[in-house]
Order: sequence, then C-alpha cells, then structure tokens
Amino acid sequence: MAKISPIITNFTAGEVYKIDGRTDFAKYQNGCKVLENAHILAQGGAVRRGGFHFVKEVKFSNKATMVAEFEFSDTQAYILEIGDQYIRFYRNRGRIQPPAGISNAVDNGGGLIRITDVGHGIVTNDTIFIADVLGTTEANGAWAITRIDDDTYDLIGSTFSNAYVSGGEAVIEAVTPYLEADLFELQFEQSFDTLYIAHKKYAPRTLVRTSHTSWAVAKISFTGATFPSGFAGGSAGVGTDGNSQNPAAVTFIDERLGWGGTDTNPRTFWLSETGDFVSMNLGTGLDAEAVEHTLGGGKSNNIRWMKDGKFLMIGTQSREWSVDGGGIGNAITPGNIKATKQRTHGSQKSEPVEVGNVLLFIQKAGKKIRELVFNFDVDGFVAPDLNKLAKDISTGGIVEISYQQEEESILWGPRADGTLLGMTYERDDNVVAWHRHPQDGKCKSVAVIPTSDESRDELWAINERTVGGVDKKYVEYLDPDIFVDSGITYSGSPVTTLTGLTHLIGKTVQIVGDDAVFPDKVVDAQGEVTVSKAVSSAYIGLGYVTTVKPNRPIGGNPAGTAQGKKKRWPQIVARVENTQGIKINDKQIPFRKSSTPMDSPPPAFTGDIKVGNSGYDRDAFITIIQDQPLPMELVALMGDLQVNEF
Repeated sequence: MAKISPIITNFTAGEVYKIDGRTDFAKYQNGCKVLENAHILAQGGAVRRGGFHFVKEVKFSNKATMVAEFEFSDTQAYILEIGDQYIRFYRNRGRIQPPAGISNAVDNGGGLIRITDVGHGIVTNDTIFIADVLGTTEANGAWAITRIDDDTYDLIGSTFSNAYVSGGEAVIEAVTPYLEADLFELQFEQSFDTLYIAHKKYAPRTLVRTSHTSWAVAKISFTGATFPSGFAGGSAGVGTDGNSQNPAAVTFIDERLGWGGTDTNPRTFWLSETGDFVSMNLGTGLDAEAVEHTLGGGKSNNIRWMKDGKFLMIGTQSREWSVDGGGIGNAITPGNIKATKQRTHGSQKSEPVEVGNVLLFIQKAGKKIRELVFNFDVDGFVAPDLNKLAKDISTGGIVEISYQQEEESILWGPRADGTLLGMTYERDDNVVAWHRHPQDGKCKSVAVIPTSDESRDELWAINERTVGGVDKKYVEYLDPDIFVDSGITYSGSPVTTLTGLTHLIGKTVQIVGDDAVFPDKVVDAQGEVTVSKAVSSAYIGLGYVTTVKPNRPIGGNPAGTAQGKKKRWPQIVARVENTQGIKINDKQIPFRKSSTPMDSPPPAFTGDIKVGNSGYDRDAFITIIQDQPLPMELVALMGDLQVNEF
C-alpha cells in the first residue's frame, strides 16, 4: 500500500466534462466534476456566490420579460425591465416610482382624476402605470400626467367615477410596440441619453431619457431620399412597423450610426453621415456622406449583429466579418471600404459582448461561446471555442450573455432551461472557468450595470419562481452580502417578526439574524416569519446549495497510476478563507470553539480544516458542500491518500 500527498492548488479550469481519462492534461487537476453556486477567482479559489436580492415583480409574470442596461455614466446607470409593450426603470437597487404611494383620488373639478402621491417627482407628460387602487378603479392603467404640484397630478384623458377607498402605486413606464415574442431579438446601441433600438419587425426607434422619471420611446425620423424605403418610409422619414426594410442590428462606428440586416437586404448594412446619426444621404460618395455596402455571396450571410472597435465587426448566420477603410486605422468612407471574411462559425441573433479587445459571441446553435480576437500570426481573426472543456454545460443553448468586469471578470448567461451559467474569464492568466448556478426557480434574462459607488459591477436578472403553484417573475440583483435567493434584508430596532416576504408566501426560507443562522421557516399568509430571538439585522430568502467536487486525484506511486485502484483519505485538509458551516465528504465541520461565547455565532474561519477516516473506493472524490446561508471560500485542497496495489 502506497501513501501519497496530492494537492489541488486552484480550480481555474472550472467545471469540466468528458476528460475523465485525460489525467495527463494540464487542466485536469484544476477542474471540477461539479461546480455549483460558486464562482472561480483569477487567483484560483472557489467562492460561494452571493444570493439574489428581491426588488419587484415584473408587470406581467405570465409573459416573457427581459432586462437590459442603460448606462449614462458610472453613477447614472439603470436597469430596464422590458416586457410586452412597456419598459420600466430601476436605479440604486430600486424601481423608479414615487416613494410614498397613492393616498387619494378625487375629481379635479373638470371631471379628470386627480391623484395624491406625496413627493412624486414626476412632470407633465411623463407616462406612468397605476395599479392596485381600490374604489377609484378607473385610475388603474397607463396614463400620461399633468403635474399640479409636488404632491398631486391629473391623469390626462381620465374620467372620475367612483370614490377612492385605499391603495395604489404609480410606476414610471415608457410605452413600446414590442411584443413579448420579439423581445429577445431586440438590439441596442447607446449614445449619452439616447438608446437606439433595432428589430426586423419594427421601425428603428430611440429610448430617450430626460430625467430619472422621464423616458420616451419614439420612431426615428431619418433624412436622405436615397436611403432604403423601410427606414425612410411613412411620413417625415419615419419607418414603418412590419416593413421588410427594418434592420436587425445597430451599432456605432467612426462617428456614424450603423444599421444592417433587413429582410429585403439581409447582407447589407448602412452607416449614417459622419456626426449626423439620422442623416442617411448617400449623396455622391463624399467621405462624410452615408455608406451602403453589401457583404459578399456564398453561404447565408444574414446580418445578426454589428459591433464597433478598430474594425466594424459583423456576425452573420454563417460567418464573421471585419470591415474597415482598407486597413487598421483607416476610416470607412463611401469610396474606401473593405469587408473581409474572417471565420465561418455563424452567430446566434443575440448581441455579443466586448471584453478588452475581444468579442465574445454565441455561436448559431447556442451551445458555444467563441472568442473573436485578432491574431498577428495569421494576420486575421481567430475564434476559439471557450466551451471546449465544458462541452455539456450549455446543453439546450444559451439565451443571451452579459459581462461583469468588477470585482471579478465573469461572463453570465441563462441557459434555455433556466440554469444560470457563469464563466470566469481572465485570458491574460489563461483562466476560462465555467460554473453553474441552479436555484429554486429559473433565470430568464441577465444584465450588468456598475454600482452607484463604482466599487463593482452588479448582475441583475429576471428570475422565475413558483409561489403558491403560480409562476412569478421577479427583478432581482446578485448581492454579495447575503446568501439566500429572492432575499430581503432588515436593519433596525430588535424585532422577532420579519415582514416584507409577500413574494414568497408559502415558501420555506432560510434566515440569518445578527449573523446567526435560525431554523428554516415557512412564510405565512401575511408574508412574515417569526424568529425565537429579537434581531436588529437579518436576511431571509430561499436556500441554495454550493458544491465544489474536484476531479479524481491523479497522484501515482512507483508502481504506476492511482487511477482505478482502491484508495482512501486518512486525512483531508481544506484551506479556506472567511468560511462557516461547510461539509467535507458529508461530515459537518464544527466552527464553534470552547472560547466562543455561547450567546454569539461562531466567527468566520480562515485557515486549514482537517477531516479524516474516509472509506475505500476507486474514485477518492472530495466533495465540499455549503448548504447553510453562510459564506465559503475554498482556496486549496490537500491531504494524505492511501492507494492499494489492486
């Protein structure tokens, strides 16, 4: 019997598939059979993800809904909730709406409904959606308003009929034409306070912000008689919904606004005049005039996305293209344009994301993320497969992707079955590590914006959860300070009853109060839970399990490999940081010491944890589990392994 002492120094290969026999492969020993609800640091550790913090239910839980980002500056960033013919807005971790709520509705003296909404902060012609008014139920719905004063406004076009009883809230909205079936093919490009929106079924539009509460969607009035009729059709150069000349993609390049991929001209793109984004005058070919260009023939080249950079990059159904003015640094002009076929992978319809000088895009089948980057050795672009070691992690297809740069570099994307996927991406350090994030529910859409203090980027999501037998869609953000999903927090005077959980009525929740874990509770019909001891701070929500299970140990002995032989761990050592309450191979690790006061929770632990006496088997897996609502960071694994000679 041989004794060896293997060590796993990092987990930077992430969750890997179909390489169980490749112990000779350098990344084998840094990969995991299971990596759930933990992300990988570039330094190598595996860290339990924070929980999703509940914000609001979407407008229509029974319809498709997505989130997108609107980033005016690092301190003025918004999340857009985009649903069936509407957009709602979120900022500073909350939905934008009057803070106090509706307290009265009366006849304004002229037959209109006058709403009392103290400190509402909205202005004349803003669009709002009123819900949950009792009595004056005719106030419920979408309205443009006339501001009367800081506390009241009139609903334009309304008719007062019934006396107000109670309730009601007003939510800031923008009206759109986009139906739920079309949402995930929308594409966006932003310039300051204006977001340009493309979809083949709809005329090009803008979403314009004039204040936190004032947003409007409108068709774009293009100029330029020679521009395609679908763009400049209708009155005053305004496009027509349903027209075959509406573009699928939009981007900026060289101070021009570009559109491409109509039904009638699927391989053609158009760029505006320099510095005038709505002027599409092709003119006589002067350098500053608009550009029209059609990609070459061959296989299907329907334009699916366009992205700016040193080149104009275009993804089509079957190929990836670069477009420039005849060389790097040369501006594209009507008389100086060169489109070059680069790769032949093909793209899904969703937009790529830019990471440094690299574009990450979803291949057309939805199962691979490719890295489109210029390679000087081949004097062109290459697009390696980033799913090569995690082939099956994207089974069913990835719906969309969004990129978080701070604090960790992670690409996020929901899978078609609702599993949230993450990929830690640090190309300079050769770290491409996939991880899965299953939860009680399904992730439907993701977007990332910076926090208001610029300390990190924040992942937002539409998460669907079944509550009381009904599917509910919630807007939530990933909160590194809590370890429950669809969670809420409390801070204030000591209480034993924790409220605000009406979105989880009937669900079993985990509770941490004053840093101590309380027994699980079922949320009652009032959206409340009661704990045995008064607490002044707490977080409460749905539990999730973090699992880190590295590949089989590869250590050998003088007679050969340890693979396939019976073996056991007399001792396992887990090196951790800021960790509480984990299990190692089903053994609960005690963190309370004799010196820990009995009326206080044990502190988080940093150091080495030792367990032993595992039984013999032929795999010798080590499984680390955190199923309590507490933090965990696994830095390394090591130990003594006894290997039989048979």
